[in-house]
Amino acid sequence: MIRSILVPVDGSEHSAKALMLAVDIAEKYDANLSVLFVASHEIDGDIHHFAVTEYSSEYIPKYGRVVREVSENIGKRTIKRMIDKLKTNVVINPVVLSGNPAEQIVEYSMNNNFDMVIMGNRGLSDIKGMMMGSVSRRVRRLVKCTFVSIK
Repeated sequence: MIRSILVPVDGSEHSAKALMLAVDIAEKYDANLSVLFVASHEIDGDIHHFAVTEYSSEYIPKYGRVVREVSENIGKRTIKRMIDKLKTNVVINPVVLSGNPAEQIVEYSMNNNFDMVIMGNRGLSDIKGMMMGSVSRRVRRLVKCTFVSIK
């Protein structure tokens, strides 16, 4: 029986398809549905070097806070935009976390005892995913529940 579903999203076409499938399953099984966006806050090395060399050390903590706030705001807006496109009565729990996407998805799914994780097999960073291994592959290997990957 499926009681709870987690859908990690990044705004990509694949994550939108995953969300549509999750809504369909949640409707059929009367399951709880959570949509998760992980704000990674990865700052390009050149940008970090520029910030450190061009700004005083007092500014750097503020810079990090601003990056975090902007990333989290993007996550909230991404989830809202995706949910607003759906025509469903399913109650959706939006969640925004920070950190490494694969690690946060796995940790959140395990800490909250989800029965199923549904996610796109490609996100917005296709090139990085091909070179470093995609987030979905890492999540698939590490989650303890049913995992569905959407093309």
